[in-house]
Amino acid sequence: MASAGLRERNKQKMRTAISDVATRLFIEHGFDNVTVAEIAEAAGVSTMTVFNYFQRKEDLFFDHKGESVAFIRKSLTERKRDESPMAILRRLTFDLLKKTQESPAELLAFWDAVVQSASLQARARELRDHSVANIANLLADAVGRSTPDAEAQLISSILVATWQTALMESIRLYRQGRSPAKNRNVIRRILDRGLKAVSSAAAGTPYG
Repeated sequence: MASAGLRERNKQKMRTAISDVATRLFIEHGFDNVTVAEIAEAAGVSTMTVFNYFQRKEDLFFDHKGESVAFIRKSLTERKRDESPMAILRRLTFDLLKKTQESPAELLAFWDAVVQSASLQARARELRDHSVANIANLLADAVGRSTPDAEAQLISSILVATWQTALMESIRLYRQGRSPAKNRNVIRRILDRGLKAVSSAAAGTPYG
């Protein structure tokens, strides 16, 4: 068991190392101008090794997206008995606010790369849809409902739309040179309004 755990940790370290190299190259040179072979060379691995970890080139760029779903799963699973799924989602939403304020330069560089690539934009839309479905399933599992569950789907859809709207507005304000404090106040208002809509959708359900 210990050796299996070590193997998994080493695999995750390798995956993260390859992804970090790829993201740096994509941001520096543009996603469409970097090949998988160049990523492999910069990471010190073979092209085959890259594809062993990532099925698609776009997944190298969005690798950390999966971490968010894993974090939501962990938070819902480990929540206190008297804590509702809605309370978890509210807390995670304001964790998102903190993250968007931590490194605006990196945030802008990341999304600049997305804007410049049609394939990254398409993959971002796919991942958004996958996130809605995944979060809905996690919510249903948390309260013992079978999937798909329409109420969980509605809650998840509104939640992800709220997160996306806040993120895009944060990026827009940073481009305008708004201060982090003013930016934070605007984004908090957006998140507050979005969470009210999520709470309305969850009212009268096991998720509320």
